[in-house]
Amino acid sequence: MKLSEEKIKDIAEHLDMGLVCFINPQTLETKIMVDPDHPDFMGDVWDADIEEIDTTWERFIKLEPMLPHASFVIMKDFLPQVSHSRTRVQLETALENRKPFRNFKAIIDRNFTLREAWFAHKAKSYQQWVRDQLEELDPEAE
Repeated sequence: MKLSEEKIKDIAEHLDMGLVCFINPQTLETKIMVDPDHPDFMGDVWDADIEEIDTTWERFIKLEPMLPHASFVIMKDFLPQVSHSRTRVQLETALENRKPFRNFKAIIDRNFTLREAWFAHKAKSYQQWVRDQLEELDPEAE
C-alpha cells in the first residue's frame, strides 16, 4: 500500500489529536473519526462512515494514536537537537521525573523557537510512525 506523503501527514495529524483512521487498502480511501471502540463513543455523527466500513469495505486497517511510551521516545529523540545545554538538561530532567509529558511541554512552551523545532520533530516522527504502522499492519504491502 502506497499512500501519498500528504495523506500520511493528514493521518498523522489526526492521530496526534486522538482520532483513529480506517484505511481501505484496496482503494486507499480513509475515514478518520473518534474511536468507535471507546466506551464514551457517541456514534450518531459517524454512523454512516462506520456502516460503509462494515458493509462495503472487504477489509480495512485501523490506525490508532501512538501509545504514551512511543510519544515518550519521540521526546527523548528530540533532546540531541536542543543546542542550548541548560535547556537540554532541563528537558532531560523533566523526562526523568514525575509527570514527564506535562513538564516537558512546560519547558518547550517557554521558548518559541524551541517550540517550533519540537513540533516539526514531532510531526516528522509521527509521520514515520504512521509509515511503520502501515508496513506492519498491512501484510500485502509492497
